[in-house]
Amino acid sequence: MTEPSEIKIDEEKAKEWLNKGAIPTSMVRHLLNIKGIVKGIGR
Repeated sequence: MTEPSEIKIDEEKAKEWLNKGAIPTSMVRHLLNIKGIVKGIGR
């Protein structure tokens, strides 16, 4: 296990999921922003 925890997000799948109309929770939105996948969504 890595310290601190490592989170891997498949950027293609995340964008596909959002394009289908998914509304991420605040935590998921935060993680997507940290990873630079989507900036400022849901504001």
